[in-house]
Amino acid sequence: MHGHDRIDVSFAGLGAADDVARYPFGRLLGMLTPNEQAYLYAWAARAYDGRGAVVDLGCWLGTSTIPLAEGLAANPRANGAVVDAYDQFVWESWMASATIPSLGDRYRDGDSFLPEYRERTAPYAGRIRVHAGDLNGEHWRGGPIALLFNDVSKSWSLAATVLREFWPAAGAGALIVEQDFVHAYCYWLHLIAWAMRDRLEPVGVVPQAASFVFRRKEDAASGITSVGPGDFSAADVDAAYDYALSIVPPDGASTLLAAKARCLFERGDRAGVDATWSEVLRLGAPGYYAYNIAMVEREIFTSR
Repeated sequence: MHGHDRIDVSFAGLGAADDVARYPFGRLLGMLTPNEQAYLYAWAARAYDGRGAVVDLGCWLGTSTIPLAEGLAANPRANGAVVDAYDQFVWESWMASATIPSLGDRYRDGDSFLPEYRERTAPYAGRIRVHAGDLNGEHWRGGPIALLFNDVSKSWSLAATVLREFWPAAGAGALIVEQDFVHAYCYWLHLIAWAMRDRLEPVGVVPQAASFVFRRKEDAASGITSVGPGDFSAADVDAAYDYALSIVPPDGASTLLAAKARCLFERGDRAGVDATWSEVLRLGAPGYYAYNIAMVEREIFTSR
């Protein structure tokens, strides 16, 4: 599969069509769709050959960890592999609206929800190695990485840490799944992917989801190992979004353009924001992606 291809229910030959039924809405509490959960299960159960680490960055309540751990348990080639699961496990008030109200009643800002995670993942505890704490203080020393599932890069600093500490260990053939790629908030992911484009093969987007799958082309130098907002010119931003739009299916285009508008907004380019948002409006906000376009619209236009 290349670029514009969509990972359909067969998930790029992983045979995952039946696995979607394993993860109906509501079974696992969190923000990953059943298709994303099924993709992770199918990869761990069928594609993983027992070589390399399985890394879950930003595991939250276990919605990504559990499918990976279940898949490893079902895979006779897994050789006792575990999921290295990372999260700060610190509750923030917005999390209640993304889960169920009862958790909002149970936790307050700043509380640790690590016990909740451990309870939910308890049946798979032997397949999980938990890393609790601020990722910006972590250093990866676990050897080559086979799968890097990244749902943690919610800021420039976290994205820079992932790039510096984890990407170099994801060598030729490793999969890097950027969970927020087809999303309007984390625009730095698009800039990083463009900067690393010669070292990545676009595999495709998981349908009805924000996850985009890349495959590393080589073991050689990892490319850029530090990144920040000042590292990209206006021309780089345009080129990055030309690239992102070329590899994502058309129904994700307005989401990517909303991300570009957010990037331009933070760069102070008001004219660029207006021009880009007019294209977002022309394309519309299809189905699954509408909510995060609306979120960015509120951020940009209520603060002006």
